[in-house]
Amino acid sequence: MSLSAIWLDNLMKVTPRKTSKTKVKTRWSKPAEGSLKFMADEASLGCPGDSGVGGILRDEHGNSLILFSNSTGNFDSNRAELLAVKEAVLIYASSRWCSSHPLLLECDNGNVVKWISNPQMVPWRLRKLVI
Repeated sequence: MSLSAIWLDNLMKVTPRKTSKTKVKTRWSKPAEGSLKFMADEASLGCPGDSGVGGILRDEHGNSLILFSNSTGNFDSNRAELLAVKEAVLIYASSRWCSSHPLLLECDNGNVVKWISNPQMVPWRLRKLVI
């Protein structure tokens, strides 16, 4: 079993669903040569609800370099996704690759992408996670 499959399996255990699991095929796009890509995501059971975060750092060949997952508590999806992105950035900043490899950070929450691009748009209750 690949590291990413183990990570996804563990993330699903953090927030168990009452319905059956549905497998979704996804396609990974590699970063530019010499760069790294950190994919961060959250899972929430309800809004707000029990949530967890996770991420995977890969090189341009798709090799997994770092994996993380954590239970975050009772949050909505926006706060949980911000926590996932923040954790990914902190892990990358303390990694041996920080000074030698540019980072591409990917998340799937449109609000989080907008807020990171324009911190003045972040709701006040979430601002400390971005600024």
